[in-house]
Parts: sequence; C-alpha cells; structure tokens
Amino acid sequence: PLLNNWTTPHQVPPFNLIQNSHFEEAILEAIDEQTLEIEKIVQNKEKPTFNNTIIALEETGKKLKKVLPVFFNLASANTNQEIQNLSKKLAPNLSKHNDAIYMDQALFSRVAAVWNSNEKNEITPVDQKLLENTYKAFLKNGALLSDSDKEALSEINSKLSLLSLEYGSNLLKETNSYKLWIENEAELKGLAPELIKEAAIASQAAGEPHKFLFTLHNP
Repeated sequence: PLLNNWTTPHQVPPFNLIQNSHFEEAILEAIDEQTLEIEKIVQNKEKPTFNNTIIALEETGKKLKKVLPVFFNLASANTNQEIQNLSKKLAPNLSKHNDAIYMDQALFSRVAAVWNSNEKNEITPVDQKLLENTYKAFLKNGALLSDSDKEALSEINSKLSLLSLEYGSNLLKETNSYKLWIENEAELKGLAPELIKEAAIASQAAGEPHKFLFTLHNP
C-alpha cells in the first residue's frame, strides 16, 4: 500500500492498511528506482541544461519522498521496538544512497555546468534559487572532495545516521520514564484544575491514590 496510488481524502497515507513489515521492501525499492533515475540523467548525452539536469534531478525519488515521511512520522510519533529496529537497519542504506547521489562526480559535473552557464541568468528567480540550492547541496555533501576523503566522509555519515537514531531512542526512553510525584496538594496551587485531576488519576492508576503524578506525556 505504500507505493500504490492513495485514494484517501487529500491523499493522506492509508494508515489502516500500512503494516511495519511493508516499509523495508518499499523503501529499498524506492531507493533502487531513484538510483536508476539518477543514472539516466548521468547517461544523458545532451548538453547539461536546467531542465535536463536540475529539474530532472528534482523530479527523481518521488516514491522515496512519498514513503520516508510516513515512516519517519510514525517513528517519531507512534514508534515501537519494531520500527526502531527497522530504523537502525535502514539508516546505513539511506545514508549510502544520499552519498551516492551527492558524491557522484559525473552528476555533479552536469550540475556545475548548468551553474556556470549563461542559462543561469536567463531562468526565473525561483529557478535560480533551485539551481543555487542544488549546487550548494552537492558542495556541502562532499562533491569536491578527493575519492579517499569522500570514502571517509561516507563512513562518518553512516555512523552519524546510527548515532542520531540512538540519541533519539535514548531521549524517548528518558521522556517516557520520567515521573514527578507530588504528595502535598498545596504545592499545586496555581495549576489548572484539569491538570491536577489528571495527575490524581495517573497517580491512582500507578497505585498511589493519595499522590499526584506528572509525566512528560501529552495529556
């Protein structure tokens, strides 16, 4: 269901049909598709232009851009151990794929050719901004590095992708485990009655009927 056309209102993801097991296959398939789309741009024998290079590049990866937001939104807002494990499994693949695009010398040569051409002065301001952002994205991601430095940066990016996930996971665990117990109701003076009531209910559910329990969870 992730790669199908969504017929839901406003084309929102059909969460009722999506299972965690669907993500890995969909993401890997989307990566492969974008790789082929990039290769098609690189193999183009025509002179690099804004349309056949910058716009063509912008239009690649539609499936990946469709699936990843769904996955990462679930991973941040409605996560579980299965999704967290899958995030760790896919992170190196996504990092490697990103590096393969921005460190592709042949692709960057086409982008740079457009950047250095007179066409840059003939396109609209909006298109000029897209060209600038694209060109700078390649620079920031190591396009001008030597092969050995690209390899080193790619290894760093892979490690960072996992460390970022680990940090997020640790932060989530600490957030979920945080508990503030209040025994004296007088200390709650000034709080909204609704919050005090919710704290009393939470405390009672935790086996402490005469206290007030506050967590970092949304009400």
